[in-house]
Amino acid sequence: MGVGTLERWRNDALSRPARERAWTAAARFDAVLTTAAMDEAGRSAWCRANGVYPHELACWRQSATQALAEPEE
Repeated sequence: MGVGTLERWRNDALSRPARERAWTAAARFDAVLTTAAMDEAGRSAWCRANGVYPHELACWRQSATQALAEPEE
C-alpha cells in the first residue's frame, strides 16, 4: 500500500467533523450485539469494515456488561 494512499485516508478521516466519527451509545451497543457471536477473524473483519479498532469494541462490550450488571433502582 502506498504512502500517498495512507496519507489520503488519514486526511479524509481527520477532515470529518468529530460527531461523524463518534458512535452513539445505541450504535455501540448494536455493534457489541452484532459481533458477539463472531470468532476473532470475523470480528476483526467487521471492525475493519466499520472503522473500529478491536480494542474499542472490547471496551464497549465491557461497558455494556458492567451497565447491565448494575442493579436497577
